[in-house]
Amino acid sequence: MKDLPLRIISAAVLIAGTVYVVGFAPSWLFVAVQCLMLAGMIWEVATMLEKKYYIGSKLAPVAGGLTWNLLHFYPKYEGPVLTGLLLGVLCFAMWQKREMPQRLECLLTVLFASAYPAILWRPLLGLRELQAGDLLIAHLIAINFSTDSGAYFAGKLFGRHQLSPQLSPKKTWEGLAGGAILAMIVSFPMTHAAVTAIDAHLSLPSAWISVTALLLGIVIALSGQASDLAESLLKRASGVKDSGAIIPGHGGLLDRCDSLLFNIPLVYYYWFYMGARTP
Repeated sequence: MKDLPLRIISAAVLIAGTVYVVGFAPSWLFVAVQCLMLAGMIWEVATMLEKKYYIGSKLAPVAGGLTWNLLHFYPKYEGPVLTGLLLGVLCFAMWQKREMPQRLECLLTVLFASAYPAILWRPLLGLRELQAGDLLIAHLIAINFSTDSGAYFAGKLFGRHQLSPQLSPKKTWEGLAGGAILAMIVSFPMTHAAVTAIDAHLSLPSAWISVTALLLGIVIALSGQASDLAESLLKRASGVKDSGAIIPGHGGLLDRCDSLLFNIPLVYYYWFYMGARTP
């Protein structure tokens, strides 16, 4: 707990920056920040994998991941560009002056390092383009943050039974329950506010919205914890404690965003099929 003041200061700066970028920044700045964060996460994944596997170049997955991300704005070119990217990675791996097993490692690590963050992070661009997109992102972040906070403090106070000893020894079932409970509490007003903002043509009954809010809180909480454990798998396999050190007291970008990765596409497609289409 000795780094708690540093964690609080860093968290305050992150919250202030997030509020501005999500709620007030022009679209170009939102996209720029989203791309920079993605590049940082891909770099961290590549750096972790590099400790145990041959990757050839950490710039290759960054370039591939950013290309996929920006194809959000040019969907008609996705097919040929993705084909070109795959062929490029294959050629990159084949031309490495290494033994055959290392060339295969290069191929697989470049593909995974770019695809894992990029595929899950890209729907954030689509989420902001939906009706009340800034509110929908705030809805996601608020529930996700409450899950992390509830799990942390419930685990500290009541944690007895380990959730996944091999992947994350400090996570407990009690922490998971605490995170889910706080997520439902936060989801209730946030989901009502989100539906109100996009409900010009849906006319959903209040009781239905309330039930959905509670269920959405539980699903986001469970999905976030699973996403967190997925990053823990990478860290354990690579033999590192944190994905990076760019955020004082918190580690790397991936350490802060790991629980968001599973939830971004989940929440985007939920609101998309609920009718919050692009205005």
